[in-house]
Amino acid sequence: MNPALSKIAVLGAGIQGVCVALALQKQGYKVTLVDQATDCMLRTSLVNEGKIHLGHVYANDESCKTSKLMLKAALQFAPLIESWVDSPINWTDIVSNPFTYIIMQDSMLSPKKLFEHYERLEKDYLAFAQENRVNYLGTTLTKLWQKASVPMEFNLDFAAAAVATPELSVSLVKLRELMRLSINNSDNIETLYQHKIESVKRIATGFYVEGVTFDDEPWQHQFDLVVNCLWEGRLKIDQQLGIVPKRSWVYRLKYRILADLPEELYSLPSSTFVLGRYGDIVTFQSSKTAYLSWYPCCLQGWNTDITTPLSWENVYNGNINTANQNQIKIANDVLQAFDQIIPGLARSQAKHVAAGVIFSWGATDINDPESELHERHNIGVAAYDGYFSINTGKFTCAPLFAQQLLEKIK
Repeated sequence: MNPALSKIAVLGAGIQGVCVALALQKQGYKVTLVDQATDCMLRTSLVNEGKIHLGHVYANDESCKTSKLMLKAALQFAPLIESWVDSPINWTDIVSNPFTYIIMQDSMLSPKKLFEHYERLEKDYLAFAQENRVNYLGTTLTKLWQKASVPMEFNLDFAAAAVATPELSVSLVKLRELMRLSINNSDNIETLYQHKIESVKRIATGFYVEGVTFDDEPWQHQFDLVVNCLWEGRLKIDQQLGIVPKRSWVYRLKYRILADLPEELYSLPSSTFVLGRYGDIVTFQSSKTAYLSWYPCCLQGWNTDITTPLSWENVYNGNINTANQNQIKIANDVLQAFDQIIPGLARSQAKHVAAGVIFSWGATDINDPESELHERHNIGVAAYDGYFSINTGKFTCAPLFAQQLLEKIK
């Protein structure tokens, strides 16, 4: 296929769509990036924890397929993005404090089982590092885990053990801005924001993509290829082309809060609590503001329809000064829940509360040891004669899957 003569629609301007658009334009393809939002990466891509998973959290996938995929994707995250954007990236200014994994007293897996998983993961990493140059968000890793003392801020009635890891999150605001600039600076990318996508139709010469604008004006464009990178809307568009999963899926609506920590907790490490219905804290060295999400409080929606309900819209923006009563309650509940584990955390000042959607295969929640939610390896790029559908699975995987798409298009 001649890139200069091909018109490609990329549906969805979250992290996956942005990576795909940047990867395609770098090869000379003409890309139209379409999204209902006012700009790129403003919905779920802006309200998750931003963790670039090395595989630690997927200890309950005994096949190790998920952790191996996450490790592979994480180690290509920075190199691929660096190859697509217009300027060098100083990852030190973007990444969080490293994650400490807090093993809870009532963890689904024992410390011994978790240590065994981390040891297998490290062996996989060392095998990769022997044959490849490693760039994990600007760093070269020597170890993936080591036993550590439970940080002094944590209540030992809840925390049984701790593991230090080099795993990092990225600042979603800063990552979004550098990728947004690259999108806007590209002569090969046209953006159609505030364009809702309602249908994709296959025709003899390609595809029609149709929808309505923010002002309810109908629009239609013709393309040679279509790449469906939508998140909560992907299955609905796939269905129009006769593509329906033969397995169970679920959409979850999960909130997070951003809060300014009290001064005595400024040194709190980024933390993931394992393994069960717990949560995450993300902290940054240069900021007193932390990301906080406690699963029992923050899970506010569960849906198994082909797409998410309309009631889930308008949850992506949530300045605490304009938050509704439910959002304020969620923020307070999160702070109170964490305060039991980290005394004093309830004195944090909530600034922002918002939610994103999680799509995954499965039918039961993560408190079920057999739930498919403990896996994320049956994901990636599917090709259907010029139409491509990408199940990103995790934020971590977006650059890898964009690169794999290029290989399929060639």
